[in-house]
Amino acid sequence: MAEVGTNPARIFPAWQQFVAEHSGEGRTLRGIGEPIWAERSPAELAECQRHEALLNACFDDPDFLRLCPYDTTALGAAVVEQARRNHPFVSTRGRAASSSSFPGAALADNRVDDLVLTVHELATNSVRHGGGEGTLSLWPSGFTSGCGS
Repeated sequence: MAEVGTNPARIFPAWQQFVAEHSGEGRTLRGIGEPIWAERSPAELAECQRHEALLNACFDDPDFLRLCPYDTTALGAAVVEQARRNHPFVSTRGRAASSSSFPGAALADNRVDDLVLTVHELATNSVRHGGGEGTLSLWPSGFTSGCGS
């Protein structure tokens, strides 16, 4: 994490490469990531929290298990609570359980295609009619973390 994790945006390609190189039918992958540590600035923490929320969406695969060890004694309560919202399972003192803070919200399968088409159209129109660039900001209702690109 000291090399790749200095910028959370670098972590996605690293995970994608890992999955591409090591996945296979019936093979469970395991990964460990720790983008959040006590020395991170508030802006870095916000980006890391967005990153973790995006990882859930991008790598929603039961054959790819990720562990994010947190030093909860060195992090503030708000940072730990946000981590609980971004992780479906938590382990404390060796006991794993579902995170009561994880929203578990997801789009129904029949709505995913609609979302993809909508985002594609917005991006295409931004490039064609918006001077070649645009900004899209998304946030799930009721969540404190969001994503933008």
